[in-house]
Amino acid sequence: RDAARLPQTVNWSLVIQRELLPNFSLELSYLGSRSTHLTVGSGASQFNYVPKGRLGLGFLLLQPINSPWAAASGFTDPFSGFASQQGANTVAQALKPYPQYTFVQSDVALRPVGKASYHSFQVKATKRFSRGLSGLFFFTWAKSITNASGGSTTYANFAEGSRQYPGENPTSIDPGVPAAIFGLNFSYDLPFGKGKHFLRSSSRLVDSVLGGWTLTGFMRYTSGSALQIWGINPFASILGYSSFIPMVNANYTGAPVYRKKNF
Repeated sequence: RDAARLPQTVNWSLVIQRELLPNFSLELSYLGSRSTHLTVGSGASQFNYVPKGRLGLGFLLLQPINSPWAAASGFTDPFSGFASQQGANTVAQALKPYPQYTFVQSDVALRPVGKASYHSFQVKATKRFSRGLSGLFFFTWAKSITNASGGSTTYANFAEGSRQYPGENPTSIDPGVPAAIFGLNFSYDLPFGKGKHFLRSSSRLVDSVLGGWTLTGFMRYTSGSALQIWGINPFASILGYSSFIPMVNANYTGAPVYRKKNF
């Protein structure tokens, strides 16, 4: 039903600008957006996986369905002939929604269930050219929360986006959007040479050597990307999960990422 639905983004902004001094202005901006029907990572398109509540069975999941350990725990064949399936006759396979198949996945493009929200506050100060000086200062604070991040950027490689357990795709901070960006650039004509404050009556030779110089500078600072914590599980594919699941982005609520009770 949603396969033909295109992504939708609504943007809004508020900008206040004022000239504080001659040739000097200050601009304050708020930008926001909300996006829906985005394509999510491939982990969200998997359908045939062991329910998360059963992962506590541990290595019992890897035992054949006709093993003594499986029988002692009350597991039986989900259908006739299951035990003879070569490489697909484990307890884990029996617990999947479609035990007759090892892997069931849809095209993520046909499941546009992703969403995102973006908020940023920007400060920009502009010094228009006067007395040989011009410059621009800006600062941007931004936060993007989404469950559809993906791709490889300067800040991080997160090709699968926020990889979570299949059936779950919670939102988290988008690691591709830095939280803070600071920038400064300026241009200053040095006051040396004919018509300038210093050496205004200098000879043509002196003016050609010391006059006409311009000093320019540029600086940019960008904060790091959101912390991503993940690990490779060699048994994940047997359970119907991506080998990188789960991937946990930094908890934007401020709660600790690791807790001792989880280990």
